[in-house]
Amino acid sequence: MRRNQAVPSKRDIIGPKGPSTGLRWADFRWQRILAFVSGLGGIILYLWIDPFRHVADWVAAGVVPLPIGFILYGLTGQSWRTAMGIAVGVSVGNVIATALNAAGIHLLP
Repeated sequence: MRRNQAVPSKRDIIGPKGPSTGLRWADFRWQRILAFVSGLGGIILYLWIDPFRHVADWVAAGVVPLPIGFILYGLTGQSWRTAMGIAVGVSVGNVIATALNAAGIHLLP
């Protein structure tokens, strides 16, 4: 080999991306996948336990939107604060509506 010819580097031979150009585990959005699976598990657990038989109606109605908020975060591009804000807002609305209904004030005919 001549002195003025440089030996090609490994990066020049393999290329900039390297040998593995396929799917990488780091490319997945694991927080969203975990939120979706947690929300789905929460709904299944909620239906299996049937909390209306064990706790007050307003508590059982207030817990329902929280797993749905996890699913919302998992399936959409919303931030976790927005998704949980929506879920907590619906939860508070459910608690108020259930408490008013128990007090004899019916908001819906």
